[in-house]
Amino acid sequence: MAAFPDIIDSVGGVPAINPLEEGTEFSTLINKFDNGTESRKQKRLYPRRNFGLKYTLRNSTHLKTLYDFYLARKGSFEAFNFFHPFIRTYAGEYVGTGDGSTVLYNLPFKLGTDMAIYVDGLLQIEVTNYTITASGGADGADLLTMVAAVADGSQITCDFTARLKVHCRFKDDALDMTQFAALICYANTGLGLVGLLNE
Repeated sequence: MAAFPDIIDSVGGVPAINPLEEGTEFSTLINKFDNGTESRKQKRLYPRRNFGLKYTLRNSTHLKTLYDFYLARKGSFEAFNFFHPFIRTYAGEYVGTGDGSTVLYNLPFKLGTDMAIYVDGLLQIEVTNYTITASGGADGADLLTMVAAVADGSQITCDFTARLKVHCRFKDDALDMTQFAALICYANTGLGLVGLLNE
């Protein structure tokens, strides 16, 4: 899997964006009844995060770096990992679902601190139940190694302070370089990224 050109690293990537449009999307099924009441069902256990990327590009090389990445993903076809540019504290973020045999999981962050790992809401003990390798996972994400495989269907979640990793795709599927530049540099909404379930 590819990682979006790192907006923190102005040497190997593209200088940081400002501002970053960010939205959180839940999915709820709502049934309304004639008596005025309603029932609600959560269709997705974890929210999706969508972004609008805005840049002040310093030169045409930065634009080409980003547009080449867009072309390599074939527009909205291929997913990639985007690391949020700002360090924040998160709770209850999805890591993965146990299958009875897997012990390695990419964590939804890189270089995390204040980390806590849970299996079906039960706090796990570091070293006894798991270890974490900084930047050992896909695209530089931290890597979780469980001492024993997590039971099939059990949910692994975590709390942490770090740059959040968001598995996503481009929103738009047919942009030439001029349209791409207009979205990323001038549009109020920015270049759209659609969040997916983290892997």
